Amino acid sequence: MTRSGATHERFPGSTVCAVLMAVAAVTFWLASFIHFGATFSIGSTRVSDPFPGAAIPEAIVGVVVALGALGLFARWRLSWRLAVGTTAFAIIVTLYGLSVTLGGGRSADVAYHVSVLAVLFVVLATLMAGHRGRPRTL
Repeated sequence: MTRSGATHERFPGSTVCAVLMAVAAVTFWLASFIHFGATFSIGSTRVSDPFPGAAIPEAIVGVVVALGALGLFARWRLSWRLAVGTTAFAIIVTLYGLSVTLGGGRSADVAYHVSVLAVLFVVLATLMAGHRGRPRTL
């Protein structure tokens, strides 16, 4: 691998992290869509949960996490750092969102936050473990 070359080796777990980050980004966008007021049915269950205060932050977190996933997929030179930073950002914002929903009796929102946090923590742990011992480059 060269510093100026276009191809960079993947670290162990980078593809798994990229896929999990892409899935998380899509779920943030779906949550945003629902919180903007979209209503749809899944079988006999109607999904509707307007909550405008969460819609824009969820959309932004989705974009940020997608950018981290794209960096891993594309093997950008600083992809590992970007992925760690975007995942950490998503964890912090999601923890805040969880703190808001815990007191409001919104059990589906609490379940979503806990689930996406679990995925984000797995991504962060995999990123940290996969990059351990590799030489640091700028």
